[in-house]
Amino acid sequence: MVLTYFEIGRMIVEEEQNGKERASYGKQLLISLANKLTQDFSKGFSETNLKQMRTFYIGYTKRPDSI
Repeated sequence: MVLTYFEIGRMIVEEEQNGKERASYGKQLLISLANKLTQDFSKGFSETNLKQMRTFYIGYTKRPDSI
């Protein structure tokens, strides 16, 4: 489950936002993506959940190298 959430966060940042922390078209991206994923897979893909998955990915890819 953790890897799935991380991968969804990665896909949002890397593929939908082109590696930027936020897409140029902003909040609409997560709303439309949440609607699409909910239609395709049912529950668990609300806008809030997608924001958390994106934050999870960003948080764990920006670790300092000195750890």
